[in-house]
Amino acid sequence: VDKYGYSVIDKPTLEQEKFINKTYGSREYINNTRAALLLDPKDIDKYNEFVRQNPIYYKECFRTTDGDIGFNTKIINERIDEIFLNEHIWIRTGNFYWVG
Repeated sequence: VDKYGYSVIDKPTLEQEKFINKTYGSREYINNTRAALLLDPKDIDKYNEFVRQNPIYYKECFRTTDGDIGFNTKIINERIDEIFLNEHIWIRTGNFYWVG
């Protein structure tokens, strides 16, 4: 947040850099943190929790953590994202008739 209370999302201006003492915005911070958390595949819960608490897209607010159920939720969440991204592929409209 700069001195006027605005969020610094992208690269900060020189005035903002002096105030926040950083040369990067929140988007870069979130993306770098996500990339770092993905480097440890054993602790995917930490990644899912970070994504849920710091979403870039609205749908990321609803990500789940698996706990000890034995499933890799990273794979499940990626598949859900893929399905919703290509949602128009799965929808069929029209008049359906029995053949034979």
